[in-house]
This record gives sequence, C-alpha cells and structure tokens, in this order.
Amino acid sequence: LHLMNDTAKDVGSSPLSICSDLRLLDNGVIRLRTERYIQGPHSVTRKIHITTNSGMHTFYVKRMIISELPERVGWKVKRDVQSYMSEVTFYEKLQSLLGPSSVMVPVCYNIISEYEPTHPLKSRFQLCLEDLACRGYSQAHIHLDDIQMSAVLTKLGSFHGHFMGEEAILSSLQHATYWTTDKRPPNETEGLGAKWQGLCDRFAHVHEIYRDSAVRDLGHRILRWSEWIHNKTATLMARHATRTLVHGDCKSANIFFKAENDR
Repeated sequence: LHLMNDTAKDVGSSPLSICSDLRLLDNGVIRLRTERYIQGPHSVTRKIHITTNSGMHTFYVKRMIISELPERVGWKVKRDVQSYMSEVTFYEKLQSLLGPSSVMVPVCYNIISEYEPTHPLKSRFQLCLEDLACRGYSQAHIHLDDIQMSAVLTKLGSFHGHFMGEEAILSSLQHATYWTTDKRPPNETEGLGAKWQGLCDRFAHVHEIYRDSAVRDLGHRILRWSEWIHNKTATLMARHATRTLVHGDCKSANIFFKAENDR
C-alpha cells in the first residue's frame, strides 16, 4: 500500500510505503480515507481509516524526515535524528521484549528506517502505529490526579525493573535521553527561574496549581539540583547492574488511560 501525495510522500522521489503487508489488518481493502495531517516540530502524523470486509480499522502514520520539518541549527539535527532512531529502535527491537506486567504500547504494523550517519538531513523514518482509541484508551488528561499518577508510576516501575541490568540489550542503546543536560543547548537554563514563573503567570487562570508557591519555584529548584543530578546519573550509569531502559519523555500527553478505571 502506498499513500500518495501529502499523506505519506517521500521528498524528491517516490512515495514511502506505510504498510507493506496489509494482511496484518485484513484481506480485501474496500476503501481508504485519511484525516488532515498534524505537523509537529519532530514529525508529520496522519490518521488513516481503512474499510475492509470485516469492518473499519484505524491507525496512524508518523513520518520523521528532517527536510520536511521546521528548520533547526546543525547540532540539533544530529541530536534529533538520534532521537528518531531511538524511537524506531524501540518498536523494531524492544517492543517484543516487554513483559505482560510492563507498560502497553501501540502495535507497530510497519517500520521504515533509513539512517544516514554522514548526511543526517537525508535520514528518513516512518512508523505505522495502532490507534489505541480502538481499544478504549484516551489521551485527554492534562493534569493527572493521585490515582492516575500512582498507576503511571507503578507501570513505569515495572518497565524499569523489566530491563534492569539487561546488558545484552542496553549495551547497544544510546546513553541518556533527549532531555539530559549534555544534549540540551548550553544557554537553555539561563533565566530559567524567571521564565518558569512567567509561564505559571500565563496559566494561573487555568488551574490553581500554577499559583502554588512550590510549583512557581520549580525553575529555581531545577537549577539548584541539575548539576548534582547529572553527576549522580553518570556515576550510576557506570554501574551496569543499575542501568535500565527509560521512557525518555514521560509527560501526560504521552500517557493513555482506559476511561472506566484510569488504567
């Protein structure tokens, strides 16, 4: 299956195939419909509806091609391509290793990974992912309550424990995450305290949490602890027994719950 034009196009050549084996879904595609694509800073995503003999199926096509995305400085290109590689590697090699008690992630139907280490701008990645809404999961949570947060931390604990000390797996993966200190721009923390308080001011009318003094002081506290955390993490990473796999961007927008019991 090829999705033409702006649905899943390749830049400068033929369209990218998004699902080379539709038998994963069903035989006999009757109709294909696409929704408007979502352009983000790191991907172009489109929701696809396929009608087959057995009914309607939906999934997402997530395309990560630097030349299609907002322009960025050179050092960010290399870092971002490595980040896209990490995501593709997870679905390609690690998803199948998750235990039954660990986190649940979308089924990945198809992967395209073309990494160009000497010319990162030419690297291309694409994922064809399950729509979790079809299993009753929703993403509509800006703030997590205590029950939801407890559920998230429990699942993350299982996830970290599952990969703890698995050096055969971990040794081939990138050290640290997109957010670690040495992968951030050097001037990013300048004025962080004032910037964070300004953000809280802008959202103070949305929720009372942004008016809480402890929350408003978060920027200053991050600055006070960032160097210590960075050094401590480096020390722990040297001890292979304590190494594990982490999510990398565990924020509420990346967490889905079942509506009936906030799982």
